[in-house]
Amino acid sequence: MKKVVLTGASGFTGTKFIELYSSKYEIIPISRESKLNPIDLKDHEKLTELFDRTKPDVIVHLAATIGREADRADVFSVDTATTKFLVDLAKKHKLPFIYNSSEIVYEGRPDGMYEETDEYHQRSDYGRAKVVNEKYIKASGLPYLITRAHRYIGYPSDSFDRTRSKKFTITMMDLIAGKEVHLDAKRNISLPLIDDICDVIDHYIEHDQDKQIVLNVGMEKITTYYNLWCDIGRAAGINTSLIKDDGDEPKWLPDNTLSTEKLRRLNYPRRSYEEIVELIAAGIKSEITDY
Repeated sequence: MKKVVLTGASGFTGTKFIELYSSKYEIIPISRESKLNPIDLKDHEKLTELFDRTKPDVIVHLAATIGREADRADVFSVDTATTKFLVDLAKKHKLPFIYNSSEIVYEGRPDGMYEETDEYHQRSDYGRAKVVNEKYIKASGLPYLITRAHRYIGYPSDSFDRTRSKKFTITMMDLIAGKEVHLDAKRNISLPLIDDICDVIDHYIEHDQDKQIVLNVGMEKITTYYNLWCDIGRAAGINTSLIKDDGDEPKWLPDNTLSTEKLRRLNYPRRSYEEIVELIAAGIKSEITDY
């Protein structure tokens, strides 16, 4: 059984990876909230000791300091220093490095459909950190998988703390409680399901962990956040009159869609739009029944 060091283990995607793959891999979870390894990623001494002691086979770096602590002035330097140190540990132990990046590294073409070969464009400190981290990973000489995606969606694992500020889970909980939600109906999106992100990571570990790959991950259908939730609501039996189309995502580009042709060409797993909607709706239905 391969040993997987997983940063961001208490996050939206990290908890889902543990839920889906804890029986397949020996997962070594790292987060400040972890009961097993409560490590702050700035604590390089503890990280070094953990790697030396556990001797992992691969690193999956899901944690993002900037995403969680955007009000701090030093988030850029902390996030890039953390990733650099983890990459250096991977070099020391000769490990493949898996990193969740973001679509924010792209230029922002009017028609969207960004491709992995598009040039970098630093649209924010968050995006700047992602670019710096990607470049350091690529220059390391290590095998790597870098995934790029827009806002993650999915039915959360039981261990995910829903009080954490995640737009998708907040919307879900409001609708389950019978509250109105106000969602963006103007901007095009092709969002990634967290289950698909986890399956892509698993596929890389199983089949490609000696390769260097950058992959866009997202749903095949182009939609809007409003239309996506209308489809989920109908499938889950939610009163869709609660879903309003007057919301706004001012930080999103007019078209945030990603080309996933490379994902298909390399035979990486991905669910259809209909499967994504049904999977999320099934989780919501179970909660509505218990509510």
